[in-house]
Amino acid sequence: MRQYVVLRDRLKADTRRQKSLIRNIAGQLFPELVHEFADFTGLAALAMLRHHAVPSVIRDLSRPAFIAAVRADFTGQQLAVSKLRRTYVLSQRSVGVQHGTEALQQALRCHIDTLEMLERQLEDVEASLLHTFFGMPEASYLLSVDNLGQITAAIILAEIGDPSRYSNGSQLVKLAGIQPVQNTSGRKTRSRTPMSHKGRSRLRTALYFAVMRLIQHDDNFARIYRRFQQRDKNPLTNMQALGALMNKLLRILWALMKHQTFYDPTYEMSS
Repeated sequence: MRQYVVLRDRLKADTRRQKSLIRNIAGQLFPELVHEFADFTGLAALAMLRHHAVPSVIRDLSRPAFIAAVRADFTGQQLAVSKLRRTYVLSQRSVGVQHGTEALQQALRCHIDTLEMLERQLEDVEASLLHTFFGMPEASYLLSVDNLGQITAAIILAEIGDPSRYSNGSQLVKLAGIQPVQNTSGRKTRSRTPMSHKGRSRLRTALYFAVMRLIQHDDNFARIYRRFQQRDKNPLTNMQALGALMNKLLRILWALMKHQTFYDPTYEMSS
């Protein structure tokens, strides 16, 4: 299952690269678009950019013809026509590049096609990852933690591997690299103890985003997060509290898998 996680990361990195290239080229051809499309890789923006990223091409069309042409490439449910109307107005006075626009427009189409292919592949890989995850007995125990998220839970289990290999939760904490370590600088020893960051980065990242989501949507996690920061003795900073909660979450997940039981927030979060 870990191979799916590695492949997913590669596809996500490739997807980010294609999105960056699309934004860069679109910014050269039609820099004023930033005022209408915060995300150049949304469905409406991509439908327009595929054939109408060059302002001079838009100016050769009437506004209804421009909107109809973009609609032909649109794959979503509802086209943002008002944005296209304003885009048409912006095209009349655009300061985008004037030469080599045909090559840039073709490059833009290539990157859009590549992006769409990568997104389809990413969907397939995530579906395979979840299919494998749901076939494992530990899945139901992990997902008993509300708001953990299926993909996040699958990544955590994939990075941990067989939980029976570990005799206690501290071994998983070390595997993730989230155990506190003494922070020293030269001859000075500071009181703050950040994470070691020497473990598996994917596991650490998954735990971080899991905790961020749980703080927002789970009252028990939000309560203990505040308690870490507001306690009278040794209160923690925001990041230290997040690290402590990541540590606690991983220990909870290990206990659920070890004892083959479901999450009981009233018991686990009372400590």
